[in-house]
Amino acid sequence: MLPAFQVLFPPPYQFLENRYRKVNYRYRHLIRTRSLRRNWKNYVKDIPDYPDCYEGKGIVICGGGPVYFTCAWININMLRESGCTLPIELWHLDNEMTDDLIRMIETLGVTCKNISEHGGGHLENYALKPFSILHSGFSEVLFLDADNISLRDPSYLFEHEAYLKTGAVFWPDFWIMQKKNPIWKILELEPREIVEQESGQLLINKQTCWRELQLCLHFNIESRYYYQILHGDKDTFQLAWLALKQPYHMMGTPVGFCGYEDPMHEQFFSTSMVQFDYDGTILFLHRNLLKWFYTSPKSKVWEQIITYQPNAKDRRVINPVYDGKMYVNLAGDIDKTPVSPAIIALEEKCLHFLKNLRSTKEFLVFLHVHGLRNQNRS
Repeated sequence: MLPAFQVLFPPPYQFLENRYRKVNYRYRHLIRTRSLRRNWKNYVKDIPDYPDCYEGKGIVICGGGPVYFTCAWININMLRESGCTLPIELWHLDNEMTDDLIRMIETLGVTCKNISEHGGGHLENYALKPFSILHSGFSEVLFLDADNISLRDPSYLFEHEAYLKTGAVFWPDFWIMQKKNPIWKILELEPREIVEQESGQLLINKQTCWRELQLCLHFNIESRYYYQILHGDKDTFQLAWLALKQPYHMMGTPVGFCGYEDPMHEQFFSTSMVQFDYDGTILFLHRNLLKWFYTSPKSKVWEQIITYQPNAKDRRVINPVYDGKMYVNLAGDIDKTPVSPAIIALEEKCLHFLKNLRSTKEFLVFLHVHGLRNQNRS
């Protein structure tokens, strides 16, 4: 049997085939846009009122499994080392944690929560982030990716006027969301160019932004559609806020990179995103490009910081490939500066906590259960 378009357009009219395909694509695209728009609007109508069952400020981290538990272990130890006394919830899925590891990390003032026991067992990947924020016991949340290290106690973020006024503080990513992105039509918003969001750290007042958080979760549950036009979960936060006309504060200092210069390749290799606080001071080193689990014991890779110049006109993100691995770097009007003594000391402490974890019986058993070997090699 011939394909439909060949039946419709037999020789000598096959030149109409491409036109038919384009019209059909536009029609399907229009139908999907209308459907997604209708679905999120209906979802918003059914959002229940904010339940008065949350209290206080706290930190939420998703960090199960060998790779991300390792990151969370170092992250939480560094938070306590900085003097942070905020309660912390560590969210995981089922066998991503063992009872022994839970007991270990609870000594740091951490409450471990199984997502499945809170009704989120069906969720995957990025949807776990808004879900854990919504279902945490805190009314005000600083969410941190497991591999996101704070240079100092981040508790002061809750006290700034920008947060108190809006109830939400976000941090920028490297890229710009374009006007042509279909998301603007889906959300019925005027097409615009905005700085994309990096969601390795989020500061949210749940009572102020309850509906927006719920809509964000909806976008991530419907990831099979939204992730085709967005890069994972990260922009679903600010887009939910924009859709519901809720203000938020985006940190003004552009994101940078921290890494090292490799003389063999004559190339700067980034390992961590650098994020700043309200005053433009470095606060977070998000080690997303070299996880702690894969770091050798004496490997110090926080040597230089690369940022755009204050009035940079040439801002480019490049993806060089070396030894089969892709890296992300900045190019154009950039500055490179050596890291401060505080960051050098920070990395040494992180490596200390990494070494301690790898030496525990509990972690070795955990790796064995997951069929992995210890990365504790010199």
